[in-house]
Amino acid sequence: MSSPLGTVKALLSADVPVLLWGAPGTAKTASVVALAQREEAHLVVLIGSTLEPSDVGGIPAPFEGQVVWSPPPWAREIRGALDAGRIVWLFLDELSCAPAAVQAVLLRVVQERKVAGLDISGVKILAAANPADSAADGGWLSPAMSNRFAHVQWRLPSTWFTGLLNRWGLGWADGGHCAAGLAAYLQANPQALQGVPHQDGSEGYASPRSWTNAVAGVVAVGGTKVRGARAVATACVGPAAGEWFSWIEAQDLPDPEEVLSGRVSPPMRPDQLRASLLAVAAAALRDHPDQAKRLTGAWEIFGKQRPDVAVAAATALLDGAPDAPLPTAFDALAEVIQAARSRAGV
Repeated sequence: MSSPLGTVKALLSADVPVLLWGAPGTAKTASVVALAQREEAHLVVLIGSTLEPSDVGGIPAPFEGQVVWSPPPWAREIRGALDAGRIVWLFLDELSCAPAAVQAVLLRVVQERKVAGLDISGVKILAAANPADSAADGGWLSPAMSNRFAHVQWRLPSTWFTGLLNRWGLGWADGGHCAAGLAAYLQANPQALQGVPHQDGSEGYASPRSWTNAVAGVVAVGGTKVRGARAVATACVGPAAGEWFSWIEAQDLPDPEEVLSGRVSPPMRPDQLRASLLAVAAAALRDHPDQAKRLTGAWEIFGKQRPDVAVAAATALLDGAPDAPLPTAFDALAEVIQAARSRAGV
């Protein structure tokens, strides 16, 4: 079965506008941004819930004694990037929350790639929307707008876990082990990734976005063992934080720096080993004067483990540091990763 991102890439290559439908906080926007970076596309983002018709269709302006429609800045940005030979994507986020008048103006943009007389042919168009029962303004698309898109039901891509480990390229400094602990917990307990919102919205609930916020908060206070860390996590994800902390305490994992240096061996129990290797990957991915050596050391550790146990950490390291040299023992692990990606259609 193809992954959502694989489907998106195929449709974009055919120049078909794509609309992602999924619950809030499931990394739709972050995944589009990351995919644009990987594809080296210039990304222009419009937020549907904040738009007025003039933001899309332009405004009247005097020109040589006449009144003409002046294209908005975002359209000029697209035209300039296209003229410079760039790949350009227009991302219409929160599209279902756009007022009816805005959707009406967007129809020609999506179908004809025209904005106030400016031709933006060549731009690829993506959009994202939340179902009406979870959208900020509870909106739906008009039939005319809906019919212009290919509709993709969104599910979180595996690359989200890689992004979590290295904070989507920003790095966690000394807090990578906390992100790795969460990644291991969610991979062992996938049902914990997405919770149910409280009826009146008065408390946090689990989602990829709120889990990321929980890690950032826990790292800021000094880690999961610091007093008050559980309260910080609970503020972000609600009761799900308690189950995460209980799981972390039961793992009793070694310091990833000790494992990476070779002073301590990884644990033997498979669930502990998976979590420990993810922590080693996070440690190796952070900025460090000896990062090249640390990446090589991590690969050597992963290459000595059972491929099915090491695959999650190895995939994260491969995505986060694709240019790092690989040990010869990596061959079996590479086959497992490639097979998993082929099944996912990525």
